[in-house]
Amino acid sequence: VTRTSGEQISPLKVVFELNGQVFLTNPTLESNVEQILGLTLTGVAEANLSLVVQVNGTVDDASWSWVAGPVYLAAAGTLTQAVPTSGWLVQVGSAPSAQRINLNFTEPTLL
Repeated sequence: VTRTSGEQISPLKVVFELNGQVFLTNPTLESNVEQILGLTLTGVAEANLSLVVQVNGTVDDASWSWVAGPVYLAAAGTLTQAVPTSGWLVQVGSAPSAQRINLNFTEPTLL
């Protein structure tokens, strides 16, 4: 999907949507994790620009080096395979190989 940015956002970040704009997701804020839209495929240098967000399916990126297994939301919309220990737990999906994630966002769980 195409959305309008509410701030500077890099590619491959988890974003949430609010009032017609998308923002980086903060996993410590319930209001953010309850409105997750997806993973950015493009980035923007400032607010009010269009970017592409993938809401489901498969995403490949040559810069990734995942180990097969779950992928989680971390600070500022980043991705990690380290299980979070505070804030909200959101599994973004799973990595079947080093450079691929199958998106499947889980319901947020408070830790």
